[in-house]
Amino acid sequence: MNRGSIRAREMVEAGVADLDDLEALKAKGAAMSLNELAALTLAHLDPA
Repeated sequence: MNRGSIRAREMVEAGVADLDDLEALKAKGAAMSLNELAALTLAHLDPA
């Protein structure tokens, strides 16, 4: 498991992201790394 995967899993376990959210983003931008997906998810959840 790469660092992006670990970070994404930590976000899901902490309740700040839903695994389905990460999968949906991954499907839309398959070239994106999980770190980028995690950052997008955090930005979406907390736009400030």
